[in-house]
Amino acid sequence: MKLKVMVLAIILSFSLVFASPFLDWGRVYQKDGSQQIYYVTAGFNGIYLVGSTSDSPYNESVLAMKIDEDGNVLYERVLNESPSDWGIGGFETFDDNFMVVGTTKASGMFYDFYLAKLGADEFRKPIKNFGTDKATAAIEFVDGYYILGHSTDPQSLNSRGRLIKIDKETHEIILDAWLPNFKPGIDVNPLSIELTADGNFIIVGTIINYFTSGSEFYMTKVNLKGEEIWTKVFNGKDMNYSRGFQVAEAEDGYIAVGFTGSWKNGWSDVYLVKYDFDGNLLWERILENDGSDRGYSVKIAKDGKIYVAGYTTREGNRMTVLYEFDHRGFLLNEHLLGGTGLDVIYSMDICNDGNLYLAGFTTSKEYNVVERDVIVLKYSF
Repeated sequence: MKLKVMVLAIILSFSLVFASPFLDWGRVYQKDGSQQIYYVTAGFNGIYLVGSTSDSPYNESVLAMKIDEDGNVLYERVLNESPSDWGIGGFETFDDNFMVVGTTKASGMFYDFYLAKLGADEFRKPIKNFGTDKATAAIEFVDGYYILGHSTDPQSLNSRGRLIKIDKETHEIILDAWLPNFKPGIDVNPLSIELTADGNFIIVGTIINYFTSGSEFYMTKVNLKGEEIWTKVFNGKDMNYSRGFQVAEAEDGYIAVGFTGSWKNGWSDVYLVKYDFDGNLLWERILENDGSDRGYSVKIAKDGKIYVAGYTTREGNRMTVLYEFDHRGFLLNEHLLGGTGLDVIYSMDICNDGNLYLAGFTTSKEYNVVERDVIVLKYSF
């Protein structure tokens, strides 16, 4: 079915007295099957969206879209290398094309890293190792592409954080490094990577501990060879499980977002944490609500304000949420949007003009959604 675009009309928002962004527009992009966007990035030539689409539970493909600043679709690509593929990251390349990073089952029974360049000099490359390999993020350098993900450890069969670099010309691996803090019995799943001002990488993700049946927030700083500078593994205060999803660099440290909670109460809360450049905790914030709430994306504006996107549960419904914090981590504003069903934001980015683009999925009945459909929101100032 041809892609249909629906303008959102159901808005519930709450804001304090501080100046804050307003919802410029919202769009639901409807098509057959189930779709969701896991990553949005604002380039010079448009807004790029990466996720998955499926017409059945047994056939999932990479979904790549490009829209303009008004939400109009410039192009849509579906990449299907196997019955189970999805994209989870990407970037606008130096030569004005688009690189998609994700996972494919194209080469056999196990998952592999997947790299696909769309546009001029287009190529698609599965990257296979032993066992299951899942790519989660990537960064472009002049001579190659760094890809973050996790792979099966040959001895323990647990997941280990992995950083590889692909040569731009040959597409061959020129660096392959295991990330710090692996132990048998735990899975290390890094999800977000940023190039730091001092020329290193800051990485955030989740550790799943099968001995304790819990999970922890994972943050590590490594050099460009993947060698450890420092690593922190932690939970939110008085909580016994946490998960990290994205990290951003501020003028005086690194701010990461995820969620934290306890098995006792069965709920989760948005968790925002800041460490200095040497790995010392500066502050942590937990947004406590009655329902299940999660933060998936964090960005820092030029004025130092911190934006967090994800979802919050209100009256039994999951709603998209955009939080605005000051540089000290104190909540300034909260913006909610949703109907009856699930409305979730997985990713957010800030344009050069300061506008915010948020993307994820919706199942709200008010938008005539049958399964999951892509939702994109633009907040302006």
